[in-house]
Amino acid sequence: ASYHYYMDQQLFNHVDMKPENIHVPKGDTADLQVAAAQYDEMIEAAGGVDIQLLGIGVNGHIGFNEPGTSFALGTNVVELTESTREANKIYFNSSKYGRKLFLFI
Repeated sequence: ASYHYYMDQQLFNHVDMKPENIHVPKGDTADLQVAAAQYDEMIEAAGGVDIQLLGIGVNGHIGFNEPGTSFALGTNVVELTESTREANKIYFNSSKYGRKLFLFI
């Protein structure tokens, strides 16, 4: 029950794309802040982002950047709103997931 699994099932398994060209932040780690910093380092080392797919939520969030989140933060951790958790609970075993790692550039 992860967003990475969801993306595999809904997109990546259906397109001709090399797995090494797919990059989804790790949300299953003990230290999300470290994972966020490592993700930003990976982006910088690659020379930036050429193509990025982000979803738009029912409350207007983009890529799990909840309304009011600064666009200048890069990869970081936010507390998801109740409406975002409610809208996405069908994809997970529990609606208790209160934090998500996300990317916004």
